[in-house]
Amino acid sequence: GGQFTANTMACISEVIGLALPYSGGAPAPDTERDEYAYRSGRQVVDLIRSQLRPRDIVTRKALENAARIVGATGGSTNAALHLPAIAHE
Repeated sequence: GGQFTANTMACISEVIGLALPYSGGAPAPDTERDEYAYRSGRQVVDLIRSQLRPRDIVTRKALENAARIVGATGGSTNAALHLPAIAHE
């Protein structure tokens, strides 16, 4: 695999706290992804119940860390479009 847009955004989603730790690195055919999908669904329900919103998680510091991970991993240049869009939302 390469560090193209999808893999870059998977890394970013972990770094900014919107994905479970280590979930972005599992290869597509890996059965481990089924467990991540199940646990992600459970986590979403828990977050809704606790009224924690993405804007409570995605902070400026988280976005700065995301930019660092893109640079450190040689991530896709599309991150330069996606990170400001995430910040705007």
